[in-house]
Amino acid sequence: MKGRLSAELGRRLALLGLPLVPAVLAQWVSEFANRAILLSQSGPQEVAYFSVATRFSSIALLVVLGFQLAWQPAAFSLGEGRAALQQVATDGRRIMAGVAGSVVAVALSSPELVVLAGGRQYSPALPAVGLSLVFALGYAAYHTATLPSAISRRMRDLGLAAVLAAAIGITLNLWLSGMWGATGTAAAIAVGQVGAAAVGFLLARARAPVPYPWGRILVISGAAGFRCVRGDLPRWGRERCLAGGVGSRIPRRGGTRGIAGRSSGHRPTTGGFPCGQAKLSRRGPIGSQVPGCRDPHPHRQPCVPIGEQPPVGGTTRP
Repeated sequence: MKGRLSAELGRRLALLGLPLVPAVLAQWVSEFANRAILLSQSGPQEVAYFSVATRFSSIALLVVLGFQLAWQPAAFSLGEGRAALQQVATDGRRIMAGVAGSVVAVALSSPELVVLAGGRQYSPALPAVGLSLVFALGYAAYHTATLPSAISRRMRDLGLAAVLAAAIGITLNLWLSGMWGATGTAAAIAVGQVGAAAVGFLLARARAPVPYPWGRILVISGAAGFRCVRGDLPRWGRERCLAGGVGSRIPRRGGTRGIAGRSSGHRPTTGGFPCGQAKLSRRGPIGSQVPGCRDPHPHRQPCVPIGEQPPVGGTTRP
């Protein structure tokens, strides 16, 4: 190797990357914070579902990181001429289309792959898988939208957008994880990442004028994101065990819907009742609580099927 180390060049590179340090710290903290919040709000089972979802979304993230590592150095080397920026815009559109295609491929195969990898007991993780794939789309959009700022050496824009994504994700997770478990955490993180892409786009408008065809990119990304969560959004839900204001939830009849709109067939049962078919009452001991019916007020009496009620002052039969 020829040449020698340059202290001046090293100083310039350090100053260029310094605004990204808060973003890296925010992402590191958010990874631990979101899991800790989910654990405290919904328990270790939902953390396991969320871990399965992140493993599947990491497949799409590998595609995004591969494009990022190859595309950004090439974009920097092109310069800031009109033809160069047009080439960057064309490459960005193609990359977003490629990421959208990979996300849809993972979404279509994930119902079978989740069961194959972990068994049917992990089928409730499917909605979280779909939303984690939406996060991967948002991550690709973030790097695409902020590339003009990077070309203009305005790394502060990238750092600000990344810190905002972490803050939005943690804030929403405090609210959603208690209601929807792993699905709520995945939704919070996805919304935060999409918000970071939007902020990056707004900040980059005053930087290098890369003529992205945002109309096409939004159509492609929106269609892919819709495919990831189709059939899940209206059915995240677990019907409320409403009895005196208790905020517990119970899976709907027919099981958790798959990412591609198919039923996973997961139907937790208790006392001979599918969980979504059981008639509910507030009488009965803690031990007969319906599986999947998480009660944020454990000191109250839980929801139990009518057929399992004990007599007043008695206990349930074994």
